[in-house]
Parts: sequence; structure tokens; C-alpha cells
Amino acid sequence: MFITLILWAIYFFVFFLYGLAGFWLFGFKTRLKESKLEISHILLFGLVVVTAFGLILNFIIPMRLIAFSIMVAGAIILFIYFFRQGQLRLFIKKPIWNKKNWLKISISILVFIFVLYNTVQLSKNPDSGQYHTQAIRWTESYPVVPGLGNLHDRLAYNSSWFVLLALFSFSFFPGISFHVMPGFVFLLFSIGMLSQIQPRRFHITDIFPILFLPLLLFTNASELSSPGTDLPVILAVSYCVFLFSFKSLLGETEPWASILMAGLLLWTITIKLSAIPVLLLIFVLLVESKNRVRFIKSVLGFSFLLIFPWMIRNLILSGYPLFPSPMLNVFNFDWKIPLTQVQAEQISIRGWARFPRMDPNEILSLPLLSWVKIWLSNLTLNRKILILSSLVIPIIHFGTILINRKYREISKQNGSRFTIVFLFAGFVFWFFSAPNIRFGFAFILPQIAIGISAFLIWFMDLLEEKWKQVLLNTVSLGSFVLVSVLFIRSLDFYKIQTTILFPTAYPTLPTEPCHLGNATIFCASSYNECWYSPFPCIPSAIENVYLRGDNYAQGFYYKND
Repeated sequence: MFITLILWAIYFFVFFLYGLAGFWLFGFKTRLKESKLEISHILLFGLVVVTAFGLILNFIIPMRLIAFSIMVAGAIILFIYFFRQGQLRLFIKKPIWNKKNWLKISISILVFIFVLYNTVQLSKNPDSGQYHTQAIRWTESYPVVPGLGNLHDRLAYNSSWFVLLALFSFSFFPGISFHVMPGFVFLLFSIGMLSQIQPRRFHITDIFPILFLPLLLFTNASELSSPGTDLPVILAVSYCVFLFSFKSLLGETEPWASILMAGLLLWTITIKLSAIPVLLLIFVLLVESKNRVRFIKSVLGFSFLLIFPWMIRNLILSGYPLFPSPMLNVFNFDWKIPLTQVQAEQISIRGWARFPRMDPNEILSLPLLSWVKIWLSNLTLNRKILILSSLVIPIIHFGTILINRKYREISKQNGSRFTIVFLFAGFVFWFFSAPNIRFGFAFILPQIAIGISAFLIWFMDLLEEKWKQVLLNTVSLGSFVLVSVLFIRSLDFYKIQTTILFPTAYPTLPTEPCHLGNATIFCASSYNECWYSPFPCIPSAIENVYLRGDNYAQGFYYKND
């Protein structure tokens, strides 16, 4: 844990300085002093900017010592510049909490300890063993490898999250690849939300975090130690829902909120293509913007820094700009994955998401009611309740809007009518594309939290001032108790002793040599899992795949013998 805290301090330093530079780049150079920008906003913007630079750097160099040194050197230069400009003092003087609320602070401290403990544990996501860690190691070892998806199709699941993790994994030390970035990013988003809670304000953003965080930790605490791509998408989408509601308190004099949301939402697409419904919220931001030209320029700027490099990276890895989708199939590189294989991968993803223990073509051929029945039978009771709640909440919300004028006014003021429509649209997209529950949490969890928060704010409006605070304190105390119970249940004192210094390393499972057309690599011997080493390793050999040159950096191609 000691090493993890040091790494988090380095991440903080780098993200903050690049975030501050990012806001300068997007036109806030002369407005930082007057704005309501806080440290958490700067850090989250830095997360987007650093990811963009990582994507660009990886076209040229692997994400090892040189790339890390470039990023840190850039941060040091920015620190010197901003220090001389007096900009750092604007934020050093700003407290994390504007008004002290000991219950809120207690929840924040508890979340910090919970996240630290769970971040240093062994990754439990099975996909991490199958391809996450190997994808990270390819990024650490080489610039983007042409046709890497021919070696194993999931290595072409081009996620900018893997680039960020590789950049800060410290793999330039022998035998090391730290996986503590997920916990740090979780803290950025969660503390960023909790810090905005203010007593006696009774806004939807004062309730959303204390409902959402226990829900997220209950369903996804194991992802804190995993390099999986689900958690960052859940966090970013949920934070943007929170910030969209928070905009009603900021007003149009604070346009940075829309720009930060646009950056985070486009960032989620580069992490996981299934997050594509976030474009709907970007459209809502555009419609609501008082300065649409400025907003459009910002979106185009993010697209140039994030989306464009990400699509080029897709082309290099697979030959398709939106892999695993065959859309925009207009390029013909020698490393291009065969179209039939891409189509088969799409069928596999959709079929597995509906029911993993049935042939994908069979489950996809079933009528809607038939496969939904099978799909529901594979869900636990807790997950059925979550899905049912995310279906019922929009009905109750808009039904109440129709019959209650006060609820309608409050919903308009805090933006919940837009966020609930957006989240429900994302839910529908998820359900009909690949309805594995992990893929849907980004829309399900904030839907439940924002719906209940909207109802509680309306109910508080019916109460006297002192009872409003009693209700808010009760909800906060309940959140603290739930997180405490989850933390106590996860505790293992032996694990504390073994991780007090270093986080748990990736496991090593048995492998065996396997042959490609003109090379030999490693294949998993059990569970189809390779984890981080040996390298390169894939779950099983693929016939007709050849090296394009005399080393791995030159890539792979498929030859139909």
C-alpha cells in the first residue's frame, strides 16, 4: 500500500498539471481566478489530456521509460511555468471541502481506505487473464503493432484505458507492471462528487453521490484491482450525469463544466465502443449551450486529440476504424483481419452477452421473449432488482412529472428529466446489443441513483427545514454504514500484511509453446488465461497467422492457405 500511495501522488502531480494546461488550451487562461473550477475538475480534465497524449506517443514508442519520462518532464515544465505565473496559488488555497461536514468527510475517508485496500488485491476479472494484461504488455513493449488482432481478436479491442495503464505501470522496472490506476481514477471521480455536497442546500447533487457510491462499491468493488474497461466507463458516465445536474448551480458563467463533460464522454468511447450512447448527452449539451460555436470547437478539439488517434490505432491493430464493428470497411491493409472473422466476433459478443453457455448463433436466432427468459434465468436476484429498478424509475419519474407541478419544476431545474432519458436510451442500446450486466452498469447504476435522488429532493421540499437536514443526514449515515459493512466484509488481515508495501502481482499460470505460420509464441494451458507473463501469450493458437517481418513489432497477418 505504501508504494501505491507514492504512485497515486505521482499520478496526481501529472494529471493536475496537464489538466490545468488543458483548460488553458481550451480558452480559460484568463478566467481561472474567477471560475468555480476546483482541483477535482482539473484532475479529471488531466485524465483526458494525458490519455490523448499517450495514444499519440504510442504510435512512435512503447509505453515504457521514455514515454513516462516525456510525460513527467512535461509536467515538471508546466509546474515551473504555472508557478511563475502564480496560477498554482489559486488552487493551493482552495480547500477540498468548501464547508465542513463531518459525515461527508467521514464517508470520503472511508471510501479512500476501502479503495486503497481493494486496489492492491489480486485482479478477479477473468478477462484480465485472457487478454487485458497481455494487451497492456504489448503496449508497454512496442508501438502500436499492425494486425495484432490476427494473433488474438481481443488484442484488437482498442481501449485507450490500456494505454493509460501501460504508461503508468512502471514496467521499466524488471518484473513489474503495477495495476493501481483504477483505484486512483475511482477516487478522482468519487471524491470529486462527494466534495460538492453542501449542508442545507438540498440539491440533487447533494444526494446522488451518497446513493451512487455504495451501489457502485456493492456491484463493482472487485474491479478496483482489475485493468478491466468497465469501471472507468461507469465512473465517467455517472460523473457526467452528476455534473449535468450540478450545472444548474453553476449557471452559464461556468462553461468549463460542459467542456469537461464533453471530454469525459468522448474519453469513454475510446475506452469501450459500447459507450457510444454518450453521444446523446453531448447532443443535449450542444442544444442547451448558450455558446454553441465554442462548444462545437471544444468537441472538435477533443475529437482531434482523442477520437482521431483512437480510430487510427484501430486501423493499425485490426484494419477497421471501429473494430469489432465492420463499419467503414473501406481500407485494405495486408494485416487486415478477415471480414468473416470480424462478423463471427460480433456474433460471439452478442450471443455470449445473452447467455454464455449456449451457441451464439442459436441464442441470437431465438425470438425476443424466448431469449429474454433465458437471459433472466442467468441473473442473480440482486441483478434482477437492479434491472427492474432501472426500468421502473423512468416510468415513475415521468408519470410524476405529468401529475405533479412541483415535481415537474424541480425536475426541470436539476436536469433529471434529460439525464433519465439519456440513461434509459443507453439502457435500451445495451439491452438490444450485448446485455451482459457488466456492460450495462454504466447506465443502470446512475439511473437508479438519479431517480431516487430526484424523488427525495421533491419529498424534502414538502418538509420543514430541520426535517430536510434530518432526512439528508439519515441518508448519509445509511451510506456510511453500507460502505462500512462492505469494507468489513472484504477485509482479510493476511492480505493486509502481504500488500502493506507492494500491490499484489499478476498471477502466473501454466503455458506451453504453440506455433504460428512462421513463429513460436506461448499458449495458455489452463482456463484460457495467460495473464501478464510469459509474453507473448494467447489463449489458444490460431491457424494461418504469420509474422509480417522478422520481429513482433512489424505485426501479423492472416494468410488463407
